[in-house]
Amino acid sequence: RVHSVDSHIGAAVAGLLSDARAVVNRARDEAADYRDTFQVPIPLKSLTERLGKYMHYFTVYGSLRPFGVCILLGTWDEANGAKLMEIDPSGTVRGYYGCAVGKGKQNAKT
Repeated sequence: RVHSVDSHIGAAVAGLLSDARAVVNRARDEAADYRDTFQVPIPLKSLTERLGKYMHYFTVYGSLRPFGVCILLGTWDEANGAKLMEIDPSGTVRGYYGCAVGKGKQNAKT
């Protein structure tokens, strides 16, 4: 599924849809809070770091169930060009030039 996080950031998710909705809603809240505080759109790197910490929190503590979703966040602007970041269920953040997640991940690599 593909979601719009902010006017300049989109998200593609693979995994449990209810978890994906929760993470995307959190991303939207983070983007809105950043825009309210600093009066500029949130940079992709800042958003992925914040979401990575949020997802990692659910992985570390035993009373919380980890998210069963992998999320790809992408953006484009004239100054920096295209950016693509991945957050896996453990909260690890990685940057890519191209990436695939989900059931067809291996076929996309070949």
